[in-house]
Amino acid sequence: MQHLKNNPGIPTCSTNAVRANHGPRFLLSDRRWYTWKSGLRPQFLVAEARVTGWDMTALRQQRKLPRMVTRIALLSAIAIFVSCATCASLSATPPDRADIDAAFKQQLGRLATKCDELGLVDEARQSREWLVPRTMGRQVLFVAADATLPVSVDGEKPFVTKWREHFMQCRRDQATRLFELAQRQLEAGYAASAYQLVHEVLHEDPDHKKARAILGYRQSGERWIRPGGAIRKRSGRSTHPKFNWRRATYWQIESPHFRITTNHTAEIGVALAERLELFQSLWRQVFFSNWSTHAALADRFAGGSSSLGTSRKHEVVLFKDRQEYVSKLASVGPQIKVSLGYYAKDQRTSLFYAGDDSKEATWFHETTHQLFQEVGNAVHNVGEKWNFWIVEGIAVYMESLVRHDGYYSLGGFDADRLQFDRWRTLRGEPCLPLSEIVELGREDLQKHPDISRIYTRAAAIAHFLMDAEGGEHRDALMRFINAVYLGRDSPQTLAASTGIAYDKLAERLPEFLAVSDSDLKHLNPPEYVHNLSLGLTRVSDEGLHALADYSRLRWLDLAFTEITDVGASRLKNMTQMNRLSLEGTKITDEALHVVARMTALTELDLAHTAISDQGLTQLGRLTNLTILYLTKTKITDASIPTLSKLTKLKILDVEGTGITPGGLARLRNTIPGLRAE
Repeated sequence: MQHLKNNPGIPTCSTNAVRANHGPRFLLSDRRWYTWKSGLRPQFLVAEARVTGWDMTALRQQRKLPRMVTRIALLSAIAIFVSCATCASLSATPPDRADIDAAFKQQLGRLATKCDELGLVDEARQSREWLVPRTMGRQVLFVAADATLPVSVDGEKPFVTKWREHFMQCRRDQATRLFELAQRQLEAGYAASAYQLVHEVLHEDPDHKKARAILGYRQSGERWIRPGGAIRKRSGRSTHPKFNWRRATYWQIESPHFRITTNHTAEIGVALAERLELFQSLWRQVFFSNWSTHAALADRFAGGSSSLGTSRKHEVVLFKDRQEYVSKLASVGPQIKVSLGYYAKDQRTSLFYAGDDSKEATWFHETTHQLFQEVGNAVHNVGEKWNFWIVEGIAVYMESLVRHDGYYSLGGFDADRLQFDRWRTLRGEPCLPLSEIVELGREDLQKHPDISRIYTRAAAIAHFLMDAEGGEHRDALMRFINAVYLGRDSPQTLAASTGIAYDKLAERLPEFLAVSDSDLKHLNPPEYVHNLSLGLTRVSDEGLHALADYSRLRWLDLAFTEITDVGASRLKNMTQMNRLSLEGTKITDEALHVVARMTALTELDLAHTAISDQGLTQLGRLTNLTILYLTKTKITDASIPTLSKLTKLKILDVEGTGITPGGLARLRNTIPGLRAE
């Protein structure tokens, strides 16, 4: 084995392992054994021409070996690399999560390297990208698939089938490590972590029987049947008692945990049921202690069949469109006209409307209210006296759910609703102290004159307690939420659970909300990122490389960052932008070439920059602008003709510029109703 030991690219393994197969053997010039099953093909080969430098063509000529030996030699190296890495990773000392992922990454890396050498480009990429990235401030979750792992795909080449076998084995090895970690977590008292890990086990190995049993699945052929069965549908058999829909004009959809009534199509109703089942599965993983117990999960791990929690149907109504949603729910109150969804606690029903998938976050928000209220032993008057902020804050947090390729995430610096508190907090905008926020009950909060600011702060605190500092405060937050929903809370409960004084918690928010260039490398997929507040953060031109594909951004704040014309040039694809702030940046007229392309802009802030009259001429195309800030720039009355083209302007700030009172008067005559300062 000396030849292997001297090559850093190949792990050592015992000669006995190489000689484990029976049958006639070929002894090659380097004295390593090859097994040949009589009259068939090589069964087990330990060689890799490209790594060792062997000339396999010469070997075939010398030993009269068929060309298949060359191919099998190349493929067999994959097995050696994978199996040896597996042996090394299954050590006697229980590894922590970082060690487990490092071992898996090494296995996948070796497999990818072999694929590179075999020209399997797609397989190499898939091997390298399989391990899910984990970043600070974001939770990663998995949902078990219903199908078993495919052994092969029809029509694929033998090399690819061989890769698939080893790729699947890598994943099974990882599943074994993760399941052992789940057992240790459970023994240490971390039931929620163990429950989440069981789902991740099934992400790696959908056929892991113990994990399937714990979650209550049963196998049927090549599929696993989830608890509660399939989604069923039937048309309404009589006139709907509340909404007066005639029989056969609406549908009733039943899934394991939801009963949906809709006067849209059955297909739309089923699609909503699937989304809500998915969301419910993720909610259960995050808030395990709200619906189940450590003892019940321990019994499942031990092979028992204890119920993990009560099973009930949650009622949902899906109206065919927004117009009907508003008209049918008019009795709820005037707020229904501005709502995007609504959970009626007294009726224990969530009410949504179809036709706008962008409102999915609202569905998750309201379903969060419903699950917390209806699962477990929640009191009816949750948050009526105090601590109502967390009822809304945690629902806003769940809006941050994002679907990635094969997994889901929660939280993150780019969570949509988190942007608004970052904008306010980093600018030092005052907010009601947390010691007073916790004193507010539902009615007090909803009638508070600063309700908008309190809501954004509630979202930020929920994100902080969930994900800041490596999730250090997550268990304390779970205890606090449990106390609130069981009616066992007081204004001091949060401080008692976290061990952090309210003023100290608020002091830690700015650092949690800060963003750097490295954070931007881990943005959610573009379809989920619509608002991004980066003002007064550490981002630079270099970090804006990450925004190249984010053409759907509607609001981007870069105020008082180190952004220059170079960074601004990286915004050229953001033609759907509505609001942009470059206040206090280092841009010049050159950057306005890019800004001029953003014809959907309604608000633009160029205050405290080095732009001039010459650059401003390019902005005459921005005819949708209603708000424009040019404070302390170099513009003069020479820009009045350009500004006169912006006929939709309502607010214009030119304080500290060269524009004269006469110039403003001419502009007001051109644009009636303009507020110019």
